[in-house]
Order: sequence, then structure tokens, then C-alpha cells
Amino acid sequence: MRPPAKGDAAPKPSSSLAPSPPARPFALVLASALIMQAALDASGASLHLPPGAGVAAGAALGAVYGAAAALAAATVWAPPPAPLTVVVTGASRGLGKALARELARAGDAVVMVARSAPALAAAAADVRASAGPGAGRVIAVTGAVSGDARAMGRLVESVFGAAGDGGIDLWVNNAAASAGYAPIDSLTPDAVADVISTNLAGALLAARLVAPRLAAQPRGGHVCFVEGAGANGGATPGYAAYGATKAALRQAAKSLAAEAAAARAAGAPAGRVGWHLLSPGMLLTPLLLQGTVERWGAAGGGG
Repeated sequence: MRPPAKGDAAPKPSSSLAPSPPARPFALVLASALIMQAALDASGASLHLPPGAGVAAGAALGAVYGAAAALAAATVWAPPPAPLTVVVTGASRGLGKALARELARAGDAVVMVARSAPALAAAAADVRASAGPGAGRVIAVTGAVSGDARAMGRLVESVFGAAGDGGIDLWVNNAAASAGYAPIDSLTPDAVADVISTNLAGALLAARLVAPRLAAQPRGGHVCFVEGAGANGGATPGYAAYGATKAALRQAAKSLAAEAAAARAAGAPAGRVGWHLLSPGMLLTPLLLQGTVERWGAAGGGG
């Protein structure tokens, strides 16, 4: 990873690298010993073993697990040694804004992208204010994620330019449209096209444009697609277009990850790019509620 650039927030100490309180590993060993002995007693196996054999075996297993977890925390699970630079699209509200806030709080530089300049400016100001002391840089770049290849090219160019010479570590494709809660035959063709353009075409174009830039960085980089209702292939009545795009994104992420694995095996630069899926679960956001108030009101359930 790169060293902190001038003006970046200093890296925060990592809790996963800090020594564990003595009580934590002791509790793990003790709990493992008691559970093992209880299991042997319940099964009757302890009758054929020396007294305390279960306690000793459980304590040994707990100690091994604790040591393995501590090693993994200091290596595999350890956070990067320097702040990251992360791009979050659809960052003016909902999940995107929340991600930006938490990234800034962690000391990372975050580039917030959204199509509405006033909404984005307000969101960026709120993130800066709520992130607190030691927060990372918060940069706002106005632009719409869509299936317009030229417009996406300009957007990606603007984002990398705003990020600076340090480059980008992670691009989160969070921008999404839903067209509201309604049967497909009640939507206008333009509404359906906007969902597909934003959620699928825009995300794939961003991936196509961002990947070569990340691959050119010695440290590589990562691209993340955000899942939603329908990602597992299940039905999404009332959100058919939205669900279809989310199912397609899961397949796309798997395909791109397979391409990257092949490139890594061949020693090609494209192998430096990691492809990921973020599954936040159901969140109460404006996107989720779009169209529901009107529908409930028409059915007599509105307040």
C-alpha cells in the first residue's frame, strides 16, 4: 500500500493489531475447557478417560484457536498500514452516504459521487461534520452513473483527477435506481431504461473504465458491486427491473473475478484487481421507500 500522502489523515492505530486484554484469551481457554468436559460428561465418554481429560483437551484447543486468531488478526485480517482512498457512487443519501461517513471516520480519504450537485454538497458537508477529529479527506464529484459511455468516461476521469496522484484503492459501485414499487406494465419505458442504465450498464461501464487504471497501480485495487433484492435470483414483485439488475450484477462480479484469477495465474496486470460483492441486507433508505407511500395511501393505508 502507498504511504500516507501529504495532507492525508495519519493512520489510526489498529485495534486488531493491538494486544488483546489478558482476560480475553483466558476466557477463551476456560470456556473451551468447560465445554469440552461437559460434552464428554454428557456423552458418557469421560467414564473411560482419565479425570480432567476433557478440561485439558478443551484448554489445548482453545489455546490453539486463540493463537491462530491472533496470528490471522495480525496478518490476513489486518487493516492496511496507510489510509485508503475509496470512491463511493450514489453517495448523497442512504447506504452510500453512510459508507462515506464511516470511511472518513476510519481515516480514509473518500470520494463521494452523486448526480445532484446540491444534494451531494449537503451530504459531503454532513459527512465532514459528523466524521470528527482525525477524519480522512472528503471529496465531492458530481456525476451520474449511467449507460452513456462518454459521460462515464468523463466521470471516471474527474474522479481520478480529484483523488490525486495517490490513486484509488477501492471503487464502490453503489449508485442505483428502482423506479418505485409498481408492476412492470405500469412503468414508463424511460423508467425501466433508467434502472437498467444506472444499476447495470453504469456499473459495468465504471468497472470497464476503472479496472485498467487500478491494474496499472503497483498495489492494484478493488471494485465492489452492491447487492440488493433479487441478487440471489429470487422473485422481486413490484421491483422486477431492479431485481433483474441486481441478479445480473452478482453474475458479473463472479465472471470478472474469474477473469482476474486467470490473469493472475498468467502474471498479467489485470490480476491485480479484486472483484467483490457487498451485501448490506435490507436498509430503510429513500430508494427502498420510493413509491410505497403513494401505493399505501391509494389503498387506504396512508397516514
